[in-house]
Order: sequence, then structure tokens, then C-alpha cells
Amino acid sequence: MKLAAKFAFALAFSLGGCATIAAGQSTVSVTGAGTVSVVPDTFSVGAVVGAQGKDLAEVLAETSRKVAAVRQKLPQLEGLSAVSISSDSVNVTSLRDLDCMNKAAARYDVDDPNVPCPITGRSSTVELTIHGAPVDRAGDVVSMLAELGATSARFERYEISNESEARNRAIAAAVADARSKASSLVSAMGARLGPAVSVTYADADVSALPVVVTGSKVEAGNLRPATPLEIPAPQAQQVSVRVNAKFAVQ
Repeated sequence: MKLAAKFAFALAFSLGGCATIAAGQSTVSVTGAGTVSVVPDTFSVGAVVGAQGKDLAEVLAETSRKVAAVRQKLPQLEGLSAVSISSDSVNVTSLRDLDCMNKAAARYDVDDPNVPCPITGRSSTVELTIHGAPVDRAGDVVSMLAELGATSARFERYEISNESEARNRAIAAAVADARSKASSLVSAMGARLGPAVSVTYADADVSALPVVVTGSKVEAGNLRPATPLEIPAPQAQQVSVRVNAKFAVQ
């Protein structure tokens, strides 16, 4: 189910169904807002592993060895409760004579396959994305990736694993706020608020936060990086929803 459709369903479900109105029925329309505060509970780390050399087969074998080491040892990191490791891209490039390339730079693009410079070696890289929990292990994941031979390892961001649950709570709060406002208006008119007739998103930004699958739970590990790395703890994120609501007036 697509994300927007999922939240539209959640909005309808939170209302328990809207009433139909008879011709000439008075209604009141209001805008409600709901916000919930959520502390991210997962992290995302990016890494690049690879190798260089003259023999392509050896370069690819070394790159594969490093990727296998990450997949085998990273889940054994002490304190890591869940982890997923995905390969985003694989690149194999030719390395050309540096002096020749410097001289040819004025006439050729660096990636031009027609550059008249001899190939001196090969390079291969694999880009990895790691999602994991809990958040206080993010720094140690970066440190261990470097120790396992990654040419670069970087903390990307903190994320919310169950963003849909937070969004649904914000929807419920927005609908409740709309009902409260409508009730106040109707009471001031000396009337009584009836059931909801319709509710729609006022600003349906349903993809503001990433939805993350944190991966498989891992067995308790005892590996520690030689150099622990601390990353500032995540700050609470605000998940907000605004709705336009119409209620019957009785």
C-alpha cells in the first residue's frame, strides 16, 4: 500500500465513519491541528568498501572479502539489537596513468573512454547502507566499519522505525482538536454539535519523515571497536497533521 493511501485509510479509520446529512442540514467547518513528539529509535550509516590493484580478479576478490567481513562481523557488535545491511551500488573503474591524465586533462573529460592514456589498474567499490538500533550504537558502527576496511564511513541520520504509528496519533489529535473547536463554535450559537460529515487533510505532507525497516534482530554480540565513537543523541522530532473537518449542527 502506498504511503499516502495508508494514511488516508488511517484518517478514515480514526473517524469511525462520517455521517451523511440531509438537504438543508446546517454544518460547521473548522481546521484542526495535531502534533506528537517522537524520539528517533534507529540510525542510518553509509559506507564505501573497495580495493585497487593491477589485476581485476584480485581487486574484485578483495572487495568481496571486505563486504563479507562487514556482513559477518558488524551484526556481532556489542549492544546492537537490530541491523540491516544493503548494497546500494557497485562500481568498477579503470585507473589510467596519472602523468598522462594530467597532460590530457585540457582536451579530455576525466571519464572519457577515449582518453589516450594507458590503463594501469582497476578499482572497485561497493556502497553500503546500514540501518540499526539502538541509536547509541551508531558511533561504534561507524568506527567498526573503518576498522573492517571501509574507505569511508559516515553517520547519515537518526530515523523513526514506526513513523506510521506516530502519524496516526497526530491524526487523532488533529481530529480531536477540530471537534473541540467546532463544539465551541456551535455552543456559542446555542446549538449542539452533531457527527462529523467529512474530514480531509489540510496539508497532507505524509512523507516528511523516513519510514525505516530496521532489519533482523541479531544475537547478542561481544565485538567492540578499538576506538569507540560518540555521536550526539537524537533530538525529538515533531510529527504534525492538519485537517479540515465539517460537522453537522443539531
